[in-house]
Amino acid sequence: HEGIMCPVTKKIIEPPNPAQFSFNSPQGACQDCKGFGRVIEIDPNLVIPDATLTIAEGAIKPFNGKTFCHYKDELILAAKIAGIGLDKPWSKLSSKTRDWIWQGDGDISGTNIKWLGITTFFKNLEKKTYKLHVRVMLSKYRSYVKCSTCKGSRFINSSTLWKWHGLSLADLYALSIEDLDSKIGELKPSGNSR
Repeated sequence: HEGIMCPVTKKIIEPPNPAQFSFNSPQGACQDCKGFGRVIEIDPNLVIPDATLTIAEGAIKPFNGKTFCHYKDELILAAKIAGIGLDKPWSKLSSKTRDWIWQGDGDISGTNIKWLGITTFFKNLEKKTYKLHVRVMLSKYRSYVKCSTCKGSRFINSSTLWKWHGLSLADLYALSIEDLDSKIGELKPSGNSR
C-alpha cells in the first residue's frame, strides 16, 4: 500500500484508516497521553504555593519537612557559592534564577557544591515509587495538565492533518454544538436528493 504525498511539504502520509480517527484506538490516540488529552505532572504551583516567601522562609514546600529539609540547605549553599542571591521572595527572583532553581547545574558530579534542581529531585523520587510514602508525597505535588504533544486534542499528529472545510476532527470536537450545527447548515447537500 502506498502513502499520499503532500504537494507542499513532499511528506508522505500513510493512507487513512478509521482507527486513526479515534482517540480510543491505539492507532489514533496520542502516544504520550494515550488519548486522554491530559498528563499528570509535577505542578509548579503546588511545589511553590506561596510566591511571597523566600527560599529560606520555605517557598519550596517539599523542602520544608524533616525528610527533605537538607535540600533547602544544599540549594542555599550552592546559590551562595555560585553568587546567586536568594534573599528575595520567589515572585521577585529573576526568571534566570528561578530556572536555575528548577533545572539545577546539570552535572552534579565533582568536588564543587552544585545544585541538582527541583526537577531532578522529583525525577529521583519517581525512581522510588515502590515506597508508599514516596507515592503519597508525589501525589501532593502532581496535577493534570494539557498534553504538550497533542495540545489536548487527544489525537496523533497524522490524524489532525486531515481537514474538512479547514477543520481537523479535533477542531470539530472543540466546537460547541451550536457552532457545529451552523457549520453544517452552511453546506449544500450533494448527491442524490429526493
